[in-house]
Order: sequence, then structure tokens, then C-alpha cells
Amino acid sequence: MEIELNENIYLLAKEIIEDSGLEIDNAINIFLKKVIKENSIGFLFTKRENEVVENDSISEDIPLTNLVNVNKMTKSIAKRLFVNTGLKLCDNCIFASENMSTHIYWANMHYIILSQDWSLVLNDKSIKTL
Repeated sequence: MEIELNENIYLLAKEIIEDSGLEIDNAINIFLKKVIKENSIGFLFTKRENEVVENDSISEDIPLTNLVNVNKMTKSIAKRLFVNTGLKLCDNCIFASENMSTHIYWANMHYIILSQDWSLVLNDKSIKTL
């Protein structure tokens, strides 16, 4: 398979990637696997889709039983599901999946977010609900 690349960009990226101890071919495969896992390229962009909440808090369950093609729930899929059902999320959206062995949700967020408007989306794997 051949892929046409800008040679200058390729050489600069290759140097950075190889300095980190990774081969360029492996880095490309990692990128492609991430695209497949996320079912999106949204992780490449820092600016989020226009998903600002105007109202107070949301406490809504979204059952996932009708979603036959969602093998692994990701933050981008969950956000899209909320928006598609008419629920708006804050720009600061935290996503956490249930840890199946301890039944605890771990959410990694910076403490500054707590002083701003934010949304928390919990993925309950055991009953397939957000």
C-alpha cells in the first residue's frame, strides 16, 4: 500500500516519533487504531462541537440497548448520543466508564473545571446506560 505524504512533514514527524522510541510505521498504525476505537477523528481537535448548555443540570438516562453497532462506548459517541436526543452538554464534559471489577467510576479532570459549568457523563456498562 502506498500513501502520498508531504516529505517535509513526514521527516519532521518521523524524527519526533523516533526520538520517543517508536517507529513511524507503528505510530501510523496506532493512529489508525485510535480512529477506529473512537469511530471519529475528534480527538485530533481541541475545539469541541457546539455543545453548550443553557439550562440547569441534566439528570437523564439514555438506554443503549437499541444501539447494535456500538461495541465500545467512547466520550465522543456518548456526547453525540446526548446531542442527538436533544440534551445539551457543557463544553467541559467529563466522561467516565464503570470499572467492572469494583463498580466505581473514575473521572480524571483538572480541579479548575469544578469552578466552571461542566457535564458529567457516566457509562454504566453493566446495564448499558449513560
